[in-house]
Amino acid sequence: MDRNYDDIINLPRPVSRFHNPMPLEKRAGQFAPFAALTGHGDAISETGRVVDSRIELSDHEQQRLSDSLRHIMAVPECKRPLVTVRYFMPDEHKEGGSYLDACGRISKIDADMAVLVFESGLRINLADICAIGTGAVCPD
Repeated sequence: MDRNYDDIINLPRPVSRFHNPMPLEKRAGQFAPFAALTGHGDAISETGRVVDSRIELSDHEQQRLSDSLRHIMAVPECKRPLVTVRYFMPDEHKEGGSYLDACGRISKIDADMAVLVFESGLRINLADICAIGTGAVCPD
């Protein structure tokens, strides 16, 4: 049997005369995993995130949307139907976005800002709308 360390194996741990011992919490930190490329995992996740591309409506489809909005806005505000509006929400981080549905009553169309305004205060750019349906049943 090899006894190379028999002379030091039972000696007490050396204690510095100049430095206080490191606290246990900090000692554990030296064994924490090391990420050499900080943010690399986030970048990979972002690249893999799927977004939709914007659908370009034909002139005929744009005219139908315009007619639907005109018809809804002709109804007195107190009698306007519940509508569902499907619209494109551009992504903040990459090209593309996602399609969302908004349900409620339209309060007005702000022509100056080209925005559709719901009673709830939600504002949707008219250029982002791809479909409007009436007779909706909105979830609570």
